[in-house]
Amino acid sequence: MSNLSTDFTIGKYVESFCEWTFPLQAILGIGGNTITLLILLSRNMRSSTNTMLAFAATCDIIYLLAMTPNQMSRWPSVVYVSCKDDNGTLRKCFSTFAYFYLENKTHVTFIINWFSAASTWLIVVVSFDRLWAIKSPFSARCNAAFRKKDMLLTLIIFIVTGAISLHMNFSFTVEHNSGGSKIISVQKPAVVHLLTVLNLVFNVLIPMFLMITLNSCLIYYLRNRRMTLIPRPPRSARNSARSDDIPTPLIAEVTSRSHVARHHSGNSSVWSRNAGKTERHVTVTVTAIVTCYIISHIPSAALYAYMYLFHLNALYGQGWMYTMVALSSSVVTFSKIANFLLFCMSSKHFRNEMKKKFCWKAKDVASLKESGNQMRTRFRSLPVNIISDSGNIVREESN
Repeated sequence: MSNLSTDFTIGKYVESFCEWTFPLQAILGIGGNTITLLILLSRNMRSSTNTMLAFAATCDIIYLLAMTPNQMSRWPSVVYVSCKDDNGTLRKCFSTFAYFYLENKTHVTFIINWFSAASTWLIVVVSFDRLWAIKSPFSARCNAAFRKKDMLLTLIIFIVTGAISLHMNFSFTVEHNSGGSKIISVQKPAVVHLLTVLNLVFNVLIPMFLMITLNSCLIYYLRNRRMTLIPRPPRSARNSARSDDIPTPLIAEVTSRSHVARHHSGNSSVWSRNAGKTERHVTVTVTAIVTCYIISHIPSAALYAYMYLFHLNALYGQGWMYTMVALSSSVVTFSKIANFLLFCMSSKHFRNEMKKKFCWKAKDVASLKESGNQMRTRFRSLPVNIISDSGNIVREESN
C-alpha cells in the first residue's frame, strides 16, 4: 500500500512539473521559432535548406499553439468554475473553455500530430540536402527549378502527413457531463488499429530511421572528406607540382576563398586546421541533433503505440499512463526549443544576421564597416592612378 501511495505522489509531482513548466516552454519555443522565421526568410539567408528550416519552424509554432489548450485542460482553475444548481447550492461545473475543448479535442489532437509529423519530415529533408551538398558539392543546380521542387516536396509532405493523421478527427468522441468526461471510440477496433499502426510507422518510425541513417552518412563523409570529396590530381600534375616551376599566383591565392585555391592548398597546415575545426563542429552539431531527436521521440512513440494498440478501449485507464503522457509530451515540446538552438544558433552567420536585425548598435557597426571598406578600396586605388599619371608626365617631359 505504501508503494502505491509513493508512486501516486511521485506521479502527481511529475504531472504538476510538466503542467506548470509548459508556459515557459511555449514562450521560448514560439519566440525562438519566430526569430528563426524572421532570420531565415531574410534576403541574405535565402536558400533551399533555410526555406525548409523556415517551414519546420512554422510547424513547430503551430504545434506549440495547438498544445496550449491541451495543457490548459489540465489546470483545474481553467476547467472548473463555481456554479449553482437548481437548489441554489454552489458546486463545480465545467467552464466554457472546458466545453469548447471537449468538443474539439479530436481536432486539436489531429493538428498536433499533423504538424509534428510534417516538422519531422522537413528535418529529414534538410538532413538529406546537407548530405547531398557534402557528397556532391560540384553538382550544378538550376535555382528556379530547384525552388519548384522544394515547394512541391513541401506540399507533398503536408498533404501525406495530414492524410495519414486525418482519422484522428473521427476515431473518438467525447461524452461529458457535469461530473467528468469519457473518451469513446466511434470506429471499429480493427480500423482504428490499422490507422494507428500506419500513423506510427510512417510519421514516427520511418523518419526516425531516415534521420539516423542520413546523419550517420553525413558524419562518415565529414570524417573522410579529404579522401572522398577532394579529387586527387593526375600523376602528371603531381609530378609537375614537385618541380620548381610552380606558378606563383596559386601561392598568392592561398588566403582567398576561391574554389581553385582550396583544392591546390590541400596540404596547407592552416587550411587543414580550419577544415578540421569545421568538421568537428558540424559532427558535434549533427550528433546533438540525432541524440535530441531520439531521446525526445522514442519514449513518446513507444508509449502511444502501447496505449493505442493494447489499451485502446481504456485510454488513461491507469494512473501511470497519464503521468507518462505528460512527461513524454513535455520532452517533445522541449525538443521544439532544442531544434531552434541546434539548427540555427550554431550558425555564426545566423547570429550575425540576428544582431543586424535586432541590435541597433550592431546595425551601426555593420554600416560603419561597410563604409570603411569602401573608403579603403578608394584609397588603395588612388595611389596607383597617381603613380601611373606621374610616370606618364615624366616620360612626356623627357620626350
